[in-house]
Amino acid sequence: MPLSCLNRVKEKFTKRLTIIFVNTISDCIRLGKTSSPFVLGNSSYRFHACTSKLNWIKSRQLCKRAGSDLVSIESKKEWGFLKNAIQRMNTAEYFIGLKKDISSNEWRWISDNSTVNATEGKFPWANGEPNGKNEDCAVMFKDYKNYYGLFNDLSCKAGKRLGYICESPTNSTDQKGMS
Repeated sequence: MPLSCLNRVKEKFTKRLTIIFVNTISDCIRLGKTSSPFVLGNSSYRFHACTSKLNWIKSRQLCKRAGSDLVSIESKKEWGFLKNAIQRMNTAEYFIGLKKDISSNEWRWISDNSTVNATEGKFPWANGEPNGKNEDCAVMFKDYKNYYGLFNDLSCKAGKRLGYICESPTNSTDQKGMS
């Protein structure tokens, strides 16, 4: 094959590869990376990794747009399942459906308004959390100083490169309340 023909093929291939690469990057920025669904009991979960800054409010909107909501962890079994699942992911922290009620100052799940222990450093919180620094939304750590799946409080409006976990209902029911 003549050199000029090879150069044209190379040029077309490079342009096509560049277009595919740019489309993939823009899709990742726009959509982030999404896992296949994981199912436990009566819920299906999708883990989303974001390549651009995202806050708790926006992550909840994205879940709702997909017909789900941020995960509410309502049992130790569910917490253990999610803790183990995020160990296989690349993202270090995930927004979850836990928010501080401003009027009562209690941490509540968005799914059923149930409360969560908010004693600093006690399960399910990481050491020193929640720290009460006007941070009213929660994330789940992949690994915090070799403690896995613990929670951290952040500002609901702070934009970070974090993931988020969406939960939607399925037909099974085998969960028990979180103690």
